[in-house]
Amino acid sequence: MTSEKKNSPAYMKKYYKNNKTKLVKQMKKAYKKNKPYRLHYGKVFTSEKKLVETYNRPVKNLIRDKIINEIENRKIKNILTLESKDFLFANQLPNKKIYIYENDELTFKDMYETKPKNVILSLGDISSFKEVEVNPECIYLDFCGTYSTEKEVVYNLREKIKSCKLLVLTLCTWDETKTANGDYQFELINQLQSLLEINFKVIWGQGYRDKKHSTMVTIILENTNGTN
Repeated sequence: MTSEKKNSPAYMKKYYKNNKTKLVKQMKKAYKKNKPYRLHYGKVFTSEKKLVETYNRPVKNLIRDKIINEIENRKIKNILTLESKDFLFANQLPNKKIYIYENDELTFKDMYETKPKNVILSLGDISSFKEVEVNPECIYLDFCGTYSTEKEVVYNLREKIKSCKLLVLTLCTWDETKTANGDYQFELINQLQSLLEINFKVIWGQGYRDKKHSTMVTIILENTNGTN
């Protein structure tokens, strides 16, 4: 087999499929080795300041304001979400009860010391919330990954999503647009409705890119059949 064939997309796809377990172990080992740093879109940030800058950027801040306005307009009282270390979202909603999950233990400890009074912070994957006997009125999943890598989390939370008023998703569009059936944002909505079996009302959507960061998309969806 020539080096050209080995580097072809078809070969790489087959190689990943056959070596998935091995590659995942390698990625986990690399993450553990670089735990003092943070991974974001495949880049290692060597300072907490740069990490904060990925969440505190002009376009990202405008989108966050839009989400907050939609929450306030519906008089939503409780929210399930992922957050930045500085609680850029929660600090703007002091009158809401906000459930937040953080996977990284070191980050969790730092966040716990500075969390606002209205925040209930838990260590672990946000999927764990499916076991909690609370049905949030808004679920805001601010992911760094693509739909392909995050759809399992969305599916795990499907029962909570079915009862909520508002679902907000932020996803990276890296490589997803190459296989989309038409416009990626519309295809994303189509896939979400099929996955969750919910006929969402689209409130707002925005594709964006700040400086040299990856292209992202945020979509605000209303669940008109939500029980909350």
